[in-house]
Amino acid sequence: MKYLSFILILLPCQVALSQEIAYPLAIGDRWMYSVEGITAKTVEITGDTVMSNGKQYQVLTGLDEQFQRFEDNKVFVYDPNIESERLQYDFTVAPGDTILTYVLGQDTADIVFLYFENTFTYGAWRQRFWFNYEIRHETDLGWSNAITDSIGLDVHTAFAGWFYSILYEKLRLSVHPFLTQIYL
Repeated sequence: MKYLSFILILLPCQVALSQEIAYPLAIGDRWMYSVEGITAKTVEITGDTVMSNGKQYQVLTGLDEQFQRFEDNKVFVYDPNIESERLQYDFTVAPGDTILTYVLGQDTADIVFLYFENTFTYGAWRQRFWFNYEIRHETDLGWSNAITDSIGLDVHTAFAGWFYSILYEKLRLSVHPFLTQIYL
């Protein structure tokens, strides 16, 4: 009976992680991020382009990860400075899995899938996936991004790491999406 209970607990997690999600990347999609009602940043998909690796990416203005593509429940980001892509989000891994470790200047950065939750937002129940970015060695800081099915990045929380624990600050952005289509 204990074995059966264990399987029944894990089954909903596996089903949720194996479902195809919608990551909005349509030309004209726009997100306005604000802190306490003040617009902090606007991100918009203004077009698409084929990069040197032969793959097509959407062009996002107002975001560091300017070139993105979505394939097989994964979001890839192209860096034109080094002419290669890296995995940004993977919606198929289990909570706690490290998606990617990469060198960032003098630091090392890890992207870790933390967990997913069901949330009622924009008129429907949707899955929200939380990813943590941990940068260590020289700067020791990090941030978390929440990606909501068919909405995209809708929560960004930044914080100073262990070194700055006395000056702990938390920034939570709210989002106002203007998408060409929201799936209900």
